[in-house]
Amino acid sequence: MQHIRGLADILSKHQYTTIASDVYGVLHDGAKPYPYSRECLKKLHDHNLETILLSNSSRLGHILADDLERKYGIDKNTYKRVLSSGDVTRQFLQNCLNQMLKDSPSNDHSNTIDCSATMLFKNTSRPLSPQEFTQNHLKTGRFHLIGTKEYHGPLYEHLAPHIKPVPLDCENDIDFVLVGLLTNLPYETESVDINDPDSVRQHYQTYLKQCLLKDIPLVIANPDVYAPNGMNSDGTRRLIVCPGFIAELYQEMGGKVLYFGKPFATIYRYLLSDVEQQQQQVSRVLCIGDNVSTDVLGARQAGLDVALILGGIHNISTTDNESITTQVDQLCTQYQSPKPTYTMQYLRF
Repeated sequence: MQHIRGLADILSKHQYTTIASDVYGVLHDGAKPYPYSRECLKKLHDHNLETILLSNSSRLGHILADDLERKYGIDKNTYKRVLSSGDVTRQFLQNCLNQMLKDSPSNDHSNTIDCSATMLFKNTSRPLSPQEFTQNHLKTGRFHLIGTKEYHGPLYEHLAPHIKPVPLDCENDIDFVLVGLLTNLPYETESVDINDPDSVRQHYQTYLKQCLLKDIPLVIANPDVYAPNGMNSDGTRRLIVCPGFIAELYQEMGGKVLYFGKPFATIYRYLLSDVEQQQQQVSRVLCIGDNVSTDVLGARQAGLDVALILGGIHNISTTDNESITTQVDQLCTQYQSPKPTYTMQYLRF
């Protein structure tokens, strides 16, 4: 593990040609851009380094790109594309529909990639193909959406009428729950506070118990447990609770959970398909992220180098290399992750 000030310290030495950077916690903190992030993307582009933004967002990549430019001034011309967990979730559901209708795969390149989910169930983890999910779980085509139509409609609207959402208070049977964003359940009297894990747990517990009784799987379009969301008034980091939190809660209860984003294999297969198309070597891809449990673990499991941003979700602010090493080692032990290849305070060139 090497501590670096910026990417210029390592790019020429290691001949990286592709940068796969996280978004939330690396480019911005949910409220404003991080220092140097926009400048870094421009310099990477100017040095002919291809940048792909790799996000656990439940929204589609091209929509995220528009938001990044509008909200944070991140120029779409400084990177190649955004690949999101939402993109992979959408493709999985599309392939499930193909199985339901027995359609032949389209000529779309994404259909040539294995988009199997990673299913966690009773302390086991295994790939779950669209074919198996369709055979075992898609009986009615109905599902519950935990999220919003505005944000998550693009994940499923094209699947109607064969796969479609029904109201959360509907008594009809459903096949699965699609989780994209933690929102209020319509029949709960108390609103959920997404900054408070206890509030989220209490709000969703009864609903998850009902799902468990019917053996209904959760399809998690964003596996993040927490994400940075600006700063509190006292200067401490503010975090919001994400869909991965209730996924973990459901797993603990004994429920089936399907994942697509980091640290799971599917999103890295999509990433590396872009690299392989251009006949680049995997060893020349550098991942960047701020979360040991998703960015570091996922990249290392995929055989990729990774730089951990210290100023993101873990908020490691010390400049002492020995202290950084100790804190990162503790995080890697906590999340059962290999160590990152590099660490740096913020994304900078």
